[in-house]
Amino acid sequence: MNGAGLTPAKRAAITAIGFAGVLGVAITIVAILTSDHVEPKWLLLVLQLVIGISFTATGMYAWARRPDSRFGLQMSLVGLAWFATSISASNDDLLFTIGILISSLYSGVVVHALLGFPTGRLQSRVERLFVAVVYVLVLLGPLALLLVTATPDDMPRNLLHVVDDPAMADLVDALARSTMFAVTVIATVLLVRRWLQATAPQRRLLAPVLWCGAATTTALALSLAGQLLNLPGKVLNATDIAGLLIFASVPFAFLWGIVRSSLSRGQSVGRLVARLGDGHGGRGSGSLRDALATALRDRSLSLAYWMPASASGAAAAGGAAGAA
Repeated sequence: MNGAGLTPAKRAAITAIGFAGVLGVAITIVAILTSDHVEPKWLLLVLQLVIGISFTATGMYAWARRPDSRFGLQMSLVGLAWFATSISASNDDLLFTIGILISSLYSGVVVHALLGFPTGRLQSRVERLFVAVVYVLVLLGPLALLLVTATPDDMPRNLLHVVDDPAMADLVDALARSTMFAVTVIATVLLVRRWLQATAPQRRLLAPVLWCGAATTTALALSLAGQLLNLPGKVLNATDIAGLLIFASVPFAFLWGIVRSSLSRGQSVGRLVARLGDGHGGRGSGSLRDALATALRDRSLSLAYWMPASASGAAAAGGAAGAA
């Protein structure tokens, strides 16, 4: 593991995330196995643990390997937020209510992480505004539903319930699902646009996570669409399970992305050394540019040199760097 740039503060933060993950596992096991209102317990427990552990552990590994990127931290936060949803299985009224209130928070972190990959930083004002709106929606949606929905007698009491209005509850539920459906569609479009605008090397790096992320948001969109259209339960169950399985694959896709990028860098250096060693690099800047472009598999690559006298960059072909 490459620990370059891993400061004591970040090392302590990664350790704290590890302890939080262990606590999340314990809370999940206790909450689900002692619950009187969730079924099937063992299937739910396995899904909760696999997804929560995979995101948390992968995020810790990624952050330790690339401390300058926030993506690893965001991956870990997805796992911890996912563990937090398990407290809705509690028989305690307060824990049950809190669990429902934060039940969608993880999806906001997922959207943030996917759009920020690989640096963990959003690249445009549109993305930043979109992610901010998503965070508001995933918190306000469950809150609005809790205010107008009374729980059945065989479930813990909803402590935020204000008025019992089934019609209003149905309206709020439909509005929340419609909004989240729109969010998943927009997120998918942004991911595909990122792919189309990327260079060839960037696509190789982005491919595993972006396509798994797009598949996840698409599966979620189909699930929400089915619920809005009141499709038969079997269709919903199959779609939900498929969505969860795809969702669980995202952290492993990121691991593959790390391995793939490392292998790609090694192969690129090897190709460059071999090409230069065979004399294909030549002495001219054009030949060097061709050798680099071939090694990196990026035909759009261009070379520029810093000119101290003019304090500016100069393109290899002459003229200012970046000039047409």
